[in-house]
Amino acid sequence: MPNLILDDFTWHRDPKGYRLVRSKAKPGPGQSVLERPSSAIQPARIVRNGGELRPYRPLRSPDLFCRFYSMATSEEGLMEFVEQFGPLTNEGLRGKGEHVPRIIDAAQSMRRSGSGSGLLTLNASVVREHNETRLKLWPSCLLDALWLQLAQANTQSRECEQCGEPFLAGPDTGRRLDSKFCSKECQIRFNSLKRSRP
Repeated sequence: MPNLILDDFTWHRDPKGYRLVRSKAKPGPGQSVLERPSSAIQPARIVRNGGELRPYRPLRSPDLFCRFYSMATSEEGLMEFVEQFGPLTNEGLRGKGEHVPRIIDAAQSMRRSGSGSGLLTLNASVVREHNETRLKLWPSCLLDALWLQLAQANTQSRECEQCGEPFLAGPDTGRRLDSKFCSKECQIRFNSLKRSRP
């Protein structure tokens, strides 16, 4: 059986921070903005400021995946998440920068359905521990780690019927699997408003 322990997953942050590079269209000779092909549009990216990367263990927060899909709903929200936890992909960590629209799409997919549209990339190695040979697996980037964290949470992500905020329901969350509200206060507010309507 593979050994997958997410608490030990190590990722990196740039202590000098990050900056948002807004999307732009490359100028084409004699073309209006509407005539440019989609390949001429450079998507928004979040890029490092060039500090020496520092390792840390982001998944010590058991609900980091929930914070990700709550924050990464806009360029600014994703920027705030990256400032706190680092980029989400290897391209964002060492490449041309984080592809903002792609990451926001991943957050929306995680928030809506809890299922990803692509395959996760896992690293693997054979290790010998306590006279036993085991397969050790670990995610290749923070985004893959967040998907795995969601899967291991054995919970369902829901949206509160009162305030619209995401919350977790199911075992070890303190909320029943069929919960409709993120808190008792939202449930009371919802029922109070329902009663006041004609």
